[in-house]
Amino acid sequence: NEGSFQNCSNLLGMELPEGLMRIPQNAFHSCQNLQSIHIPDGVKEIGNWAFYHCKSLESIHIPDGITALGVHTFYEAQALKEVSLPSTLNRLEWGVFEGCSSLVSITIPASVDYIGGQCFFRCSDLVELNFGGHAPNYDSSLFQGVSGEARAYVNSGASGFGAFYSGLPVLLDPVVALEGESVIRHRAGRAFVDPGAKATDGKDGDLTIQVE
Repeated sequence: NEGSFQNCSNLLGMELPEGLMRIPQNAFHSCQNLQSIHIPDGVKEIGNWAFYHCKSLESIHIPDGITALGVHTFYEAQALKEVSLPSTLNRLEWGVFEGCSSLVSITIPASVDYIGGQCFFRCSDLVELNFGGHAPNYDSSLFQGVSGEARAYVNSGASGFGAFYSGLPVLLDPVVALEGESVIRHRAGRAFVDPGAKATDGKDGDLTIQVE
């Protein structure tokens, strides 16, 4: 039910039962000492404010099948460092990770096509957002208050980003180009010289020395 464990200040951990279909809104609202929770496969919905102000929650794995995270799902989960989002996810609603001040890096699956306003507002340690696909549609102020070092990393074939995404600088993942002909003919008994390859990316520039 809505608010099932709201304000349970002595709750440290929770393993939700198999067969559970939804986590209702406010379910763990202000469980300030909750450090860990297991969400089983089969859960299809996480309601608004479900983990609002769970300031001790350190990591969360969202299972496949969930298509949206509700408004302020993890609002001010200040200890949250590790987040795993599913390949079925389509929407991050308003302020999902607002105030998650320990979050450093997060990967946005290719399936996500919408990110609500202030989704990462005041995520002061956030420096790396990895986008698996094309640029999702978004509302305002996604990244206000994030680290000045924050960057969006995207695949070289992704569309819709440009030089900035909601004000965040966009860098391309490495592009590797092989040198020489596409077909190499080599006579037996002679020494072979590898023509090599070149690699560049938007973060570090020339990576050729690292290509083996």
